[in-house]
Amino acid sequence: MFDAHAHLDQVPSNSDVSGWIVPGVTLHDEELLSHLSQDPRVFTALGLHPWYLPEDPSALHDLLEHLEHVLANRPVIAIGETGLDKGPRAGAMQLQKSAFQAQIRLAQKHELPLIIHCVRTHGACIQTLRDEGFTGVGMVHDYSGPLEMIPRWIEAGFWLSISPRGMNRTEVIKEIPSKRLLIETDEASPESLHEVCRNVAKARTMTPTSVGDLTESNLRQLMNLAQDKTTPETRTR
Repeated sequence: MFDAHAHLDQVPSNSDVSGWIVPGVTLHDEELLSHLSQDPRVFTALGLHPWYLPEDPSALHDLLEHLEHVLANRPVIAIGETGLDKGPRAGAMQLQKSAFQAQIRLAQKHELPLIIHCVRTHGACIQTLRDEGFTGVGMVHDYSGPLEMIPRWIEAGFWLSISPRGMNRTEVIKEIPSKRLLIETDEASPESLHEVCRNVAKARTMTPTSVGDLTESNLRQLMNLAQDKTTPETRTR
């Protein structure tokens, strides 16, 4: 089992999880991510989350410049989390869109996957990716969107991840193609990955072990990770 999206403060001890993808939500996360990635089971991403964007567009420009500097000087395996959010915690939509567009361009430039946060904006996120000419890959974390958006995300080159919030949406879990399915804990306890795995297994009439193996294989393909940190695998869209 591999946790596709976990907000960790420390690496769990005595865990049977193979690894964790830990995303950044602001550039203030850089020091924590650097510390966590000293554990070979932890892989980090960095991005600007739509909840934590500055109100001043010039400050956003400075943050994006710093993000590009970080990408050029320290190992991260993806950009994110980034995206669009119509919820009350997010900033002005135009500012969100500017930040998202810039991070799409960075992902394209650095040939990195995107980790997308998407709340009631699935169509807008996909359209923005198309407008920017994105030809890479990525994941939509904590997928809880409508059934009809699943094929559109797959066509756009994305994997869809089930979190504790979505683990009881049987119809969604069954609709995601096997090769594009991931599991995660997001902000929940790291131990909750086992519960997510069991619920996904029940929905798809599989064993938890099979779901764990399948989703780990999918994540390693998406993030270009072999069984160790040094040997890349071939990534296919």
